[in-house]
Amino acid sequence: MLRTCTRPRLHRTLFPSRNYYISCTSQNLEHLYSDSLRQCALSSNLCLGAAIHARSIKRAVPSSLFLHNHLLNMYMKCGDFDSGRQLFDEMPERNVVSWSAVISGFVQRGCPEKALLVFRCMRCEGTTVPNSFTLVSALHACSLLCDTDGHASSLAYQVYGLIVRLGLEWNVFLVNAFLTALIRRGQLVDAWEVFDKFSNRDIVSWNAMMGGYLQYSYLEVAGFWFRMNHEGVKPDNFTFTTVLTGLAVSCDVKMGMQVHAQLVKSGHEDEICVANSLADLYLKNQRLVDGFRVFDEMPARDVCSWTQMASGCLQCGEPEKALELIEEMMEMGVKPNKFTLATAFNACANLACLEKGQKVHALRIKTWC
Repeated sequence: MLRTCTRPRLHRTLFPSRNYYISCTSQNLEHLYSDSLRQCALSSNLCLGAAIHARSIKRAVPSSLFLHNHLLNMYMKCGDFDSGRQLFDEMPERNVVSWSAVISGFVQRGCPEKALLVFRCMRCEGTTVPNSFTLVSALHACSLLCDTDGHASSLAYQVYGLIVRLGLEWNVFLVNAFLTALIRRGQLVDAWEVFDKFSNRDIVSWNAMMGGYLQYSYLEVAGFWFRMNHEGVKPDNFTFTTVLTGLAVSCDVKMGMQVHAQLVKSGHEDEICVANSLADLYLKNQRLVDGFRVFDEMPARDVCSWTQMASGCLQCGEPEKALELIEEMMEMGVKPNKFTLATAFNACANLACLEKGQKVHALRIKTWC
């Protein structure tokens, strides 16, 4: 990271000459630093961001709320919570952008409890009205919160109540975040009511519900897919992946073939996550030939592609073929995971082949799976 900070070209771009600073107005300098800090936040370059902060202090660049917010955003996005919180506490003035930067920073770094604590402090302060960005971050925090007594669900409803009071219940981003929070808490019936009453649904709304049905009530996936098609909603790769996974679990190969035909027309069949789900559908229904056809047509394969095909061969009574696939995968330079090795062990057990089992054991030790 230190090498990144001292790279000559980047250093010249972010730290111009003394004459440049003299010729710049305060407003121009402010924009120069804010643009540089935005780049640091996007690239998570804390070292360079802190250096820019130090340079702004050394050059006595006027510390406006605008610049403070960019500094705050940089520290939070880079995961330096101590510096970010210290800056936030020392800011003489804060606005909704300041609060939102801290809340979203905690959420993005997997600290939902801290995010909700800051959100609660903002509400208690009473001078700053949250905007849609703040509220989306708060709902995402509710989604991520570990919930043992329904507390997270209660918080999500409280945030949504605030959304309604602010007249933002039409905002699709907020509704989608609320749907996600409800579904992750297992509140599928409540999520359906919110979804059904909301007229401004987008593909994210449909995908959230589809994912919820897959997780909690996979037999409902087919019916929801029919409704989605009836309303003319165009599915994306996530939709196809989810519906194919649901049909694989329910062993509905007939409908799966219909979805396959629609998938080909949509142009999403080359995407690896979709192709993996399609192959899995055929394999779970003992249609090994169809599974191999999908596998062979995939433009790219990952370890999941190879492993599920090997596992499918094993389930269809072809342990020798399963081992051949795993060997081919290794020759292609794809590193096996623990599921690959478990499939290989099971194949060796089916073949009663001690020698190959010992080779798989050696591979397991070598790869630390």
